[in-house]
Amino acid sequence: MTFLTVVGLVGSLAVFNLLVAYLRGNNTNHTGFGLWLLALVFLPTLLLGGWTGFKGNRRWIGWLACLAGCGGMAFLWYIDYENILREYERWSKRGEKPAPLASWPPLADEELYEFKPISEGVRRAKWLTLFEGLPHPTWELDQLDEELGSKETIIIHDFPFYERPLSIAADDVEPLRSLCAAADSYFSYMGEKACGGYHPDYCLRWEDETETYDLMICFGCGEMKLYGPENYLIADLKADFQTLLEKYRDQRPERR
Repeated sequence: MTFLTVVGLVGSLAVFNLLVAYLRGNNTNHTGFGLWLLALVFLPTLLLGGWTGFKGNRRWIGWLACLAGCGGMAFLWYIDYENILREYERWSKRGEKPAPLASWPPLADEELYEFKPISEGVRRAKWLTLFEGLPHPTWELDQLDEELGSKETIIIHDFPFYERPLSIAADDVEPLRSLCAAADSYFSYMGEKACGGYHPDYCLRWEDETETYDLMICFGCGEMKLYGPENYLIADLKADFQTLLEKYRDQRPERR
């Protein structure tokens, strides 16, 4: 039992350090990973440590393991409760939003150069089509394979979406246009997030008779990819697109 306690202690310390590194690399305050699954490491360590601490030959190892397990559980609760890091699905179901990131920089000059033609195209577009993204290729791979095998899908800029567009309320079109076309809706891109990889939840396709502009939003990493006929931009989200879009989820199954 002492050996298992040592394994749990080492494992808990390793997971704790990986979690801290993950926090430093994730600027969005949310993730697609089931954070509380890490309790499967910390809780057994706590229990094994308690047994070794009371009945084992090397009780000090047991108490160290108890401390590591208890500290790990407390840390999980703290970063979840304080919104330091929370699984996106939990945020969405509770109707909560990511913490504000007011200290992030606005779009840089070179980003604005790419953004301006896209913004102008969105403002003059006559039609908006909303496509829904499929399950996440990292955290929901089995469900993704099931959906690809059973549903009609299309590929937009190398990402799969359900072929059937979602019906958008007329009252939401102009608010979405305003958000999409405003430079203040975005932060300068801060780099790839440690949240399982960019995966678009929705594609907002703005069109007129001759041009198409695709804005693909990922709530998991808080990013938007903006595609125009001749321009491309990736930016971090500042505006609250989630409130307008989350109610349209219709085809993508709940995560198992």
